Amino acid sequence: MSKWAIEGGLGLALGILLWSCSACAAEPTVSAMPRFQEAFGKITQDKGDAFAEYERLQSLYARMAGKEQAQAAQLLSMTDAMFGRYQDAEDHYYAAFPAGRKPISCPATGVTPEPALMALRRFAAEAQVVMINESHSMVTTRVFLYDLLPVLRALGFKYLAMEALAPASDEPPQGQSMMALQDPALPSRGYPLDQSAAGFYLREPIYADMVREAIAQGFTLVAYETLQAKSRDEREAGQADALAKLIASDPHAKVAVIAGYSHIWKADGWMAERLQRQISGKILSIDQTAGLLGCDLPPKTDSLQPYVLVDAKGVGWASKPDRVDVTVLHKARKDGRTAHSGWLTLGGRRKGIQPDTRACADAWPCLVAAIYASEGEDAVPADRVLLEGPDDRALLFLRSGQYRYVVEPKGGARTQQTLIVD
Repeated sequence: MSKWAIEGGLGLALGILLWSCSACAAEPTVSAMPRFQEAFGKITQDKGDAFAEYERLQSLYARMAGKEQAQAAQLLSMTDAMFGRYQDAEDHYYAAFPAGRKPISCPATGVTPEPALMALRRFAAEAQVVMINESHSMVTTRVFLYDLLPVLRALGFKYLAMEALAPASDEPPQGQSMMALQDPALPSRGYPLDQSAAGFYLREPIYADMVREAIAQGFTLVAYETLQAKSRDEREAGQADALAKLIASDPHAKVAVIAGYSHIWKADGWMAERLQRQISGKILSIDQTAGLLGCDLPPKTDSLQPYVLVDAKGVGWASKPDRVDVTVLHKARKDGRTAHSGWLTLGGRRKGIQPDTRACADAWPCLVAAIYASEGEDAVPADRVLLEGPDDRALLFLRSGQYRYVVEPKGGARTQQTLIVD
């Protein structure tokens, strides 16, 4: 199963699982893959109860082994993230791609570390288009994107194009240069709905908060995904064409693009390379998925913030210089759901709250969520997490304010009460 196949189905936000499982036929037991695909498809197509289908995914995954389980792992990891199970998401991602679970090789001399936000402010100043990738499973990449948004806005970036946003169709409405959003009310409403049709990745709470922040910052949201692509080449060409049309209609505007993994590569036929052929402005390609676990020789600093390596001339280092311009390096983090002061605080904007589990009534697993009181009941929660049992110490991470606190135990009634966070 290719990483493109996974991204293709989810990037379209319609649950089209472009997945070849020919390797599964070699397994000696009856394959659980068709039922796994069916359950995942129900989540991505808003059919049935997502909580129940997630449980089904977990059960089917536990019965798998070998190549079949490895192929299912990335899909499961993205669903883990949606339900706030970030450590599970990381573990399942590396079960799918075990070779990536190690730091990358970085130069030992001739470079110095610089805080990534500071360096990217300088690098992006002269670019018309900034492309930065994210991992659909490793949510720390989305935290960095959240922090990057005000930097880009201050530099004059007007448009924010997101792979995660589902378009209504592959073509803009007549007389317009931008494809219509599948959820056209999103910019005026100010928050995403907890529905996969508008974009599956938007249902992960930190991604949803990133969208809220982008709207509040004044970005114009842009969908550029290709719904009808039947191959990687068709998809990359369609994405590049959509962005090129936007730039042609507003040639002096600055455009930020958030994409998955290798779409930002300026080589090998990927989107960034195709777009650069169509525009004269500079594209800055920023990779953060290669540096998820940092360098094999990490800098001697206590800071846990992402960083880049720069040479004596201030030029950023890239792990794949033939494909991207600079690599953002992350520190390996273990301060997740159970750490009050970890990365899930979004730099101190949120704090860890111990969930009240009385309404779970010993029916596990139990889904707890906090929805902003100012938003509709169908909004993506400010945070949510699936608790596996009474000893699960996972925290909810929330800003000060008022929330609808929703508890949904397995097989039980959904309850709601007011929660105020000081």
